[in-house]
Amino acid sequence: MRRLVCLAALGFRAAAGQAQEVHGPYAGVSLGSFSYQQNEKGPFGIPFSDSNSSYRLFGGYQLNSAYGIEVGWQKTGDFTQSFSGFDPTVGNQSIDLATSYEIKTLRLVLLAPFSSISMYGAVGYYDADIEGTLLYRDQTQVVESKGTDSDNGATVAGGVQFDLKKVSIRGEYEWFKARSGIDTNNISVGVLFMF
Repeated sequence: MRRLVCLAALGFRAAAGQAQEVHGPYAGVSLGSFSYQQNEKGPFGIPFSDSNSSYRLFGGYQLNSAYGIEVGWQKTGDFTQSFSGFDPTVGNQSIDLATSYEIKTLRLVLLAPFSSISMYGAVGYYDADIEGTLLYRDQTQVVESKGTDSDNGATVAGGVQFDLKKVSIRGEYEWFKARSGIDTNNISVGVLFMF
């Protein structure tokens, strides 16, 4: 058993040693699915959850084959929820909610390279601007209310990167430590270009 562990460790080291030493700037874009879940009171005091598309522009500097630093800007589609009911005084009522995120990130990227495939993880900080819209309708009126909010905190990501010379393809899961009662995460596929 001890020999098997030693052999596996040597194989891991050899595979990592075969990875091409890369460094320099890079830029990329990713598309994904962003999930939002409000466990307590959501925007305007109404809880809800939804998922929608997202896109992210990012750039960074690869210090060597194991470390990099990266900044990003991400935008989500609208997370929506609708509620309807009946009130004897005003008749049928409906409430439509829509919320979207704009997120800026700064991350340290740690890679474990194996030839043309790298496993990676990232830790960092995010700052988000949140826009919300509430549309109330009944038989006598239509009222629209808009609001903005912000959130910030830690972000953690992990994934796989396939390296093809100056182009790489990433599959990534990212989690954002949002305020209490909110769960947000993003699953994406992206492409990056080394310069």
